[in-house]
Amino acid sequence: MLAYVRAFWLMLGFTFCMGLSFSALSSQEEEAAYRGALCLIRGDHKLVMTQEVLTGKLSLPGGTIEAGETPQMAAQRETWQETGMVVSVGRLIGQTSTAVVYECVSESQVIAYSYQNGFGGYELPIWFAPDYGVETVSAMLVNPSFIKAEQYRYPEQWSFIADLFKLSQEQAVDYVAELHKAAPQFQQVELEWLGQLQHGVAQLKKSMPWLQNLILSGMIFNLPVVALVLFPLLYWQLGKPYCYKILFAMSVTSLLCLVAQQGFALPRPHVYQPALELFPSYGFAFPNLPIALWSCLGVLVWHVQQEFTQRWVMRVWVGLFAWLSFASFYSGSAFLSDLATGALVGALVAWHIIRLDLKPGVNVESLLCSKSVWWGLTVACVILAIIWPQPIFTQWLALLVTISGLVTLLTPSSSTLSLRGVLLMIALLLLADQGISLLIEPFNHSSFYMLVGETLRYPVLILLFVLLARRGLKAPIVSSTY
Repeated sequence: MLAYVRAFWLMLGFTFCMGLSFSALSSQEEEAAYRGALCLIRGDHKLVMTQEVLTGKLSLPGGTIEAGETPQMAAQRETWQETGMVVSVGRLIGQTSTAVVYECVSESQVIAYSYQNGFGGYELPIWFAPDYGVETVSAMLVNPSFIKAEQYRYPEQWSFIADLFKLSQEQAVDYVAELHKAAPQFQQVELEWLGQLQHGVAQLKKSMPWLQNLILSGMIFNLPVVALVLFPLLYWQLGKPYCYKILFAMSVTSLLCLVAQQGFALPRPHVYQPALELFPSYGFAFPNLPIALWSCLGVLVWHVQQEFTQRWVMRVWVGLFAWLSFASFYSGSAFLSDLATGALVGALVAWHIIRLDLKPGVNVESLLCSKSVWWGLTVACVILAIIWPQPIFTQWLALLVTISGLVTLLTPSSSTLSLRGVLLMIALLLLADQGISLLIEPFNHSSFYMLVGETLRYPVLILLFVLLARRGLKAPIVSSTY
């Protein structure tokens, strides 16, 4: 019977996420059903291109022609949303199987940074563009000869786009080294500190060539995949109820940080000075979400550290937290103010849960395992997804629906885990994560399919985690009840 319940929820979650994905991607094109309009903008013998968030591929500015729009209006609107450039749409110069291509000219002077990125392109300042960090990682001026067909969203169309580039109108470009004065005053000071720090490390690299790689390796703790290692270990040591407490606190922390990022809209250091970027990152970072999550986790673990069989756990957390914080600042991924605010948000969420836990007559662990609390958080996420129809809120909504469904449908059962079982669980989760990546790789030309794949990734992994935990994986060490 349990197998049927799991299958039902997996199928329901897939259907639910599909519907959400259509809503969240109303401005994305899906080849089989829609027609799109693109802008080809040429400046200083280079082509304006954008790098997409979901596919990771390069494309021309543009997107879906919405109801009531002409193709020219769609090309102009999408170019503004993706690059922040106001353009005049000129003549139709070509048509692909998915979109019409117009020659476009910027109505103001084109500004680009003089620093070349990994594509050999000159990045454009686009942090004020509506879709920055949502659909677009970056925009750049790049010589088409530097771009390989497989780097373009539709590889089979790249040679045609390159030919259209030769027919387009040239326009002037102004290059600047940096735009640090566009940052808030307090972050301008931090930019100076960051420049001095990177210069100092560069000097030390002459005698310690491994130093920078050591620092930047701390950014691995910035990745979501780390959760696939942490949660099995926490479940093994602390049991199911406290894991629910940690998961709830981290979910609330994530949503608070994401909402704050939308409100403050403060970009990362390298947005103002591209030469500072030593590790790829995009979007807004005030408050910094990874640091907020690590802070929240640390406070909750500190509160219950007597439960750990190994007393050095908190010392390890302090080391990892400091390493990640330093790496985030040094790599140009976050300001010190981003990190401090993120740490404060995470600590405050954890502190409020601990305060509630200390109140007599309140069983927080039982409360945070209840379906009403999780469905309430899910409803809150629905509201956020309506206000900000962005992929990240869609993904969080799918995750919360899955957790709420499990809390609602699963009956209590006993399970036991050994260290060997935990290590096996971690290995299986990592393999499953890699398998999902391989499954969606063939669809990386489509933002829609990539969103569906990424939206389903962590719900599927949570279902796998629960399945493995309920099976027990033998050798009892800690007994937990679902």
